[in-house]
Formats: sequence, C-alpha cells, structure tokens
Amino acid sequence: MNPYIFRFKSISVSWFIVLTLISIFLGLITVKTLKDKVNLSKSKLEDIYFILIFTGFIGARLSYVLLNLESYNQNLSDIFKLTHFNLNLAGGVFFSLAGLFIISKMQKISLYSLLEIYIIPFYLSMSIGVWSMFFNGMIIGREYGGFLSLKYLGKQRHMVVMYLSIMFILGIMLQLTVLKRIKIKYKTPLLLLLILVCYYFIKIFFT
Repeated sequence: MNPYIFRFKSISVSWFIVLTLISIFLGLITVKTLKDKVNLSKSKLEDIYFILIFTGFIGARLSYVLLNLESYNQNLSDIFKLTHFNLNLAGGVFFSLAGLFIISKMQKISLYSLLEIYIIPFYLSMSIGVWSMFFNGMIIGREYGGFLSLKYLGKQRHMVVMYLSIMFILGIMLQLTVLKRIKIKYKTPLLLLLILVCYYFIKIFFT
C-alpha cells in the first residue's frame, strides 16, 4: 500500500495527515451537536476538545517512548519525531482522561457528563484514523480466505483495519442507543474499556 495520498517533487501528503485532519474536523462537528448535554458554551467545549487532542497525542507518544526506551538510547532527538508508527493508543486515552478529569474539576462539571460528550468524537475519529495503518501497511492480517478477506501481499488475508473501524462504529451506536436504555453505573467508561480490550485483541489475534 502507498502511505502517501499525494506526492509531487519534494511535497508529499500522507494518508495519516489527511485522515487525522478529517477525524479532527468531524469530531469537532460532533462536539457541537452534543453541546446541550452540559452547561458550557460552544467555544468552551471546542477549547476542551482541542486540549484533549493535544494531551492525547502527548500521552500516546510519551507512552510509546517509555515502552521502547531502548530504541532511543543512541539518538534522543528521535523522541520528538511524531509519526503514526510511534504512538500508543492506551497511553493517549489515559492522558486524555486525566486531562478531562482536571478540566471537570476546574469547570466544576461532572467528569461523567464530559466523557459522554467527548467519547463519541473519539470513537468516530478512531474509526477513520485506523485506516492510515492500512495504507501504510502497518497491520497485515493473517491468511484467511473467508468472508471479508482481502488479497494483500499475494494472499487472501483478514481485513484487520476494517474490523477495528467497525468496532469503533459499533461503539458509537452502543453509546447513543443501548447505553441510554440500561441502568449500569459507569457504563460509558466500561464500554470504553471493552473497546480498548477488543482493539488490542483484534490486532493480536488477527495479525
């Protein structure tokens, strides 16, 4: 697969950049549609959204570095080279949740209420963003000739990225429908935890 959507001489635009920008834009629109859930202005919700994006990227990068310190012993400057190859999803989620907790205390708003707003943009952005791993060949599925298989590297394989994308879309559907009808304490964070577990399970089991 080609990691670049556009290349002209020294100018190149990667799928990662394009899909990230699309995800951020659609996430911002989603936040605006959910603004009535809390007593905050639209501009304040937008500010929080971009803060969470920043803390998420920092957390994802920092977590990856800490888990792969041996890769940076010879060249510490590489720590600051941010790409889609060196991010850790769990670390990004943890830092974003920590940031959301601090914001909830500062704004005196329920953490749970804020989470219910920003969890939808997260699932949406991930359902789009994971496709950059497909175009960059980061995830190669196991050999498989059944339903939804894809010919890649000369063989039929599991379409792992599609599984992940569908999983995040299902997360949106569950959050907006099923979770509204059931009375379980901490149902939103529990669903998030389940989604994260499934994310790593799919990546490990099908690749």
